[in-house]
Amino acid sequence: RPVLVFIAAGLVIGEFVSPYTDQYADSRRALAQGHQRALQSEKGVWNREGNEYMHFNAVLPNGKLYGVTRFHFDEDGSLEEASFVDSAIFQGEYWFEQDVYVTRFSGQTLDKAYYPTRQWRTEVSPDLLNVLVLDPEDLPMKRLDAYADYLDKQSLDSSEYKLAFWQKALQPLATLSLVMIAISFILGPLRQVTMGFRVFVGVIVGLSFQMSQKLLGPSSIIFGFDPIIAVLIPIGVCFVIGLFFIRKAQ
Repeated sequence: RPVLVFIAAGLVIGEFVSPYTDQYADSRRALAQGHQRALQSEKGVWNREGNEYMHFNAVLPNGKLYGVTRFHFDEDGSLEEASFVDSAIFQGEYWFEQDVYVTRFSGQTLDKAYYPTRQWRTEVSPDLLNVLVLDPEDLPMKRLDAYADYLDKQSLDSSEYKLAFWQKALQPLATLSLVMIAISFILGPLRQVTMGFRVFVGVIVGLSFQMSQKLLGPSSIIFGFDPIIAVLIPIGVCFVIGLFFIRKAQ
């Protein structure tokens, strides 16, 4: 029962508290260093939507972008238009761009244009961009699931975000499986050994579980099998081992 309480508390904190406090802390530190570095990765942030590729120099948490470069290609992969925007502010249904420089490519001709302001309608929202600038393991399950669906619609690889989603969703089962092994060891083969040896075995089991997760998770991304399988295998092995020793002790 105490384990279930700790699992529930950890799930609530990991889903509703730590992702937002981590993002707030990162954004506050970045803003203190200057807005051009706010929530900015080392080389900016890239995103693709259909035939358009976009790059953002800096993404602020309040729905403001700096240094937006967009490249639009036709169906044959030829560059049709490139644009650079100094800044853009999200207005609910569209981005309001300021200081827009556009270059259009048509055969052998090149046309340049400048617009003081322009509207940009896209599925890219501040919430989606906040996903891009944070590591998958730092995101709540709601954002992971939404962004994985967005990537699937764009025919992009979403396995990394699906893996992080299932790791978070199945974390309570992972904890219970390790508790099951701990109980089986206490009631079974480690009942008569010293406390130091029990601690040693517990450390080995914990490290083995963690290493198997770190090995199978990236393997699912590389070899293309479902990430939920990679997450469930270590959990299932621990449950089987725990049940085996408990029944043996009975």
